[in-house]
Amino acid sequence: NSAAHSDGNAVCDRLTLGQGVSIKTLDDLRRELGKHTAGDTLGISLRRGTLSMDVEVTLREDPN
Repeated sequence: NSAAHSDGNAVCDRLTLGQGVSIKTLDDLRRELGKHTAGDTLGISLRRGTLSMDVEVTLREDPN
């Protein structure tokens, strides 16, 4: 029920690039997401198996 899942991302997706910044660890992802607020739209690149794709996701407030 996450924003990523709502935007069509799958559990097996591997985030390879976020806003021009390489994302290699969960800490990298948290650091980059911390620079943005709910409602911001981010362009990301990801890999799903052998397929590479660019997608846009819109951040939302954590419901918890």
